[in-house]
Amino acid sequence: MAGVLNTVYIIVATLVAVLGVLFVASTDTTESSPRWLEVGAVATVLVFLLAMGAQLLA
Repeated sequence: MAGVLNTVYIIVATLVAVLGVLFVASTDTTESSPRWLEVGAVATVLVFLLAMGAQLLA
């Protein structure tokens, strides 16, 4: 049962992360939203996905 819940958790977390990346990529850069902030958000999501993958494989 725990294995199934972990799989569901990873799938949901990955979908949320991918949707977040798509949202950030679709927004236009303005003065109130600098480019470094968008790049930082995407980098954070990618690090999160790598950590989730490493946890799944471990």
